Amino acid sequence: MCRDAATIGKADFVRHEFSKLKQDIETYWKDEVRARIDGTLKDFFDPDNGSFPQILKSYMGEDGKLSKFFDENDTRSFPHQLKQYLGDKGKLPQLFDEKNTESVTYKLKQMLSDNLTGENSIFIQKLDPGDPQTPIGKLASRIEGKIGNIETLIKGEEAVSEIKEQTPLKGGEYEDQLYPVLERIAKPFGDVLSDVHSENKPGDFVVTLDKNTIVGKEIRLAIDAKDRNHSLPECERVLDGSKKTWNAQAAMIVFAGARFVPTEQVNPLGPLANGFVCVYDKNTQDDTFLAAAYRLSRLEAVREVRRQVGVVEPAAIQEKLDQAAAKLRELSTLKRNITDAKNAVGNLWQFVDRIQGEIFDLLDQARLALGSSKPLPAISEEPTTTS
Repeated sequence: MCRDAATIGKADFVRHEFSKLKQDIETYWKDEVRARIDGTLKDFFDPDNGSFPQILKSYMGEDGKLSKFFDENDTRSFPHQLKQYLGDKGKLPQLFDEKNTESVTYKLKQMLSDNLTGENSIFIQKLDPGDPQTPIGKLASRIEGKIGNIETLIKGEEAVSEIKEQTPLKGGEYEDQLYPVLERIAKPFGDVLSDVHSENKPGDFVVTLDKNTIVGKEIRLAIDAKDRNHSLPECERVLDGSKKTWNAQAAMIVFAGARFVPTEQVNPLGPLANGFVCVYDKNTQDDTFLAAAYRLSRLEAVREVRRQVGVVEPAAIQEKLDQAAAKLRELSTLKRNITDAKNAVGNLWQFVDRIQGEIFDLLDQARLALGSSKPLPAISEEPTTTS
């Protein structure tokens, strides 16, 4: 539940950060970019205070030059000055001459270039994302910060995954699945199971055998859960390391599937030099071999304590253990054969059902071809008896 909650929490964090990022973009566009554009346009084109209307007013207002130009009472008006204004060197052509720095056209063009359209215009400068003082630059910095936070989170998750591949944290989900099964197997013996995989040490579980197994002796069994491939040398190192770390007298490795076991000689169960190997398939969840391996490992732990105090066991005991392991491997082969047979029978029944359906379709088509409208009776799957 904690892992699921952590995953959901991280997904919510990313979703929240992108939602917040979207709001920041909308806010900056409204408050900074759009507001600045509106302000700039108002400065130049506002009817009351804009620069452009003021220039036009100076020419076209009541006291403007253009108004006086058409004043009939003014001797300098159009009727008297038409030739002066419309000649090749008249004032009107000069007023709209783009090359004349004093003309309206030149000044308007220059004003628009300086403030809106030029490469170094105020408007273009305000939209420069490389300048951290502009609204767009500030927005870009905040966006990069948000993306950086998300990138850091993703890299952190990838780093944790890589560490899990090389440490006992690997396979946490399989360990969660395995724990209640081991606890159920150990409980009838009075043994106590402890989950120690989070301590980043060899061994994921430690079993302390019932204190009455050998009075006055604490007997331990170390168990490792693996859901990836291991070679034989790796298995031996894991078993030896688990026993030394937890001061255990025996150890075992439980693989999540037969494909992970290093050799067929110990698949689905078998002994190695430092302990036992078995399979508890996380898909089928058949605990037959896990329960057998637990009993064998438990017995090996008791035998090790007895050897330490100088008790010599008859050779017959080891012979019985070897025979039991051989019978378990035979059982595994038999179970696989039974499973294969069940699958084959199931496939055969599907084939029979398909053929039967095709026969019914052909008969029905023949009935229709003969002009019969009465449906064919269904064939009962139950055997019938005749009197």
